Amino acid sequence: MTAVTVTALHVYPVKGCAGTSLTDAVAGQAGLEHDRGYMVVDAASGRFITQRTLPAMALIRPTVTAQGLRLSRTGQSDLDLDASLAVQTRRVTVWRDTLDALDCGDEAAAWVTSALGRASQPLRLVKFSPEARRLRVIEGRDPVAYLFADGYPLLVVGQASLDDLNQRIAARGLPPVPMNRFRPNVVIGGLEAWEEDHVDTLQFGGVELKLVAPCSRCEVPNVEQTTGESMIEPMRTLATFRALASQQGEVCVGMNAIVSEGAGGVLRVGQAGEAAFAFD
Repeated sequence: MTAVTVTALHVYPVKGCAGTSLTDAVAGQAGLEHDRGYMVVDAASGRFITQRTLPAMALIRPTVTAQGLRLSRTGQSDLDLDASLAVQTRRVTVWRDTLDALDCGDEAAAWVTSALGRASQPLRLVKFSPEARRLRVIEGRDPVAYLFADGYPLLVVGQASLDDLNQRIAARGLPPVPMNRFRPNVVIGGLEAWEEDHVDTLQFGGVELKLVAPCSRCEVPNVEQTTGESMIEPMRTLATFRALASQQGEVCVGMNAIVSEGAGGVLRVGQAGEAAFAFD
């Protein structure tokens, strides 16, 4: 066992938009509470939209409210949504899953379309329906439900891994990149650089996280989250040492995870825990 600490917690209320840093979060079966419960889709096809195609999504700041959601972007008036009014279903697609989501209405659609400059290709904002199911099959376990996240309920990244990456980037004479480029849910201190690759479980009180698969990365980590600009780092540097043979050469940072025990428990920044390893 290795002593570890939760150093940061983040949720992304709208898939692809800016994240929210938390001091504590409920860890449910489907991930941290309020994580990726909403999604932007193409109005015509219903297919999901993220920073992969619209980096400016990083500039939309969602805030969970008592009524539902507030959307903010510099230069545009805030929009407050009442989640209870999202009742009309819309067929949407996220990766290989097609399901019924709840449409958040014309005002929300107009707001995100304007915020992302898509007047010629309108967008809709949808909410995950309590009637819908997305399931991740994990060998040896019952299928795990999750919302609009790419493939797993949680993403865990070690702080030391980012520190190591930034040392390599600095050697190129370039500035460091922040953790928000990798959009983790749980950031862990106490591990060596890239040691999360070999962690089996993380135990924080009654909450156990099982790390189940490396997270292969697209170009989103190259998006500067404060400007919405696409850069060349950190993916250029990562490609020199994090293209894992075990993942068919995919560049990987962080580990996808599930809540294996203690769903409904709370994780807190500063919380001490233990890491158990499962070496090949």
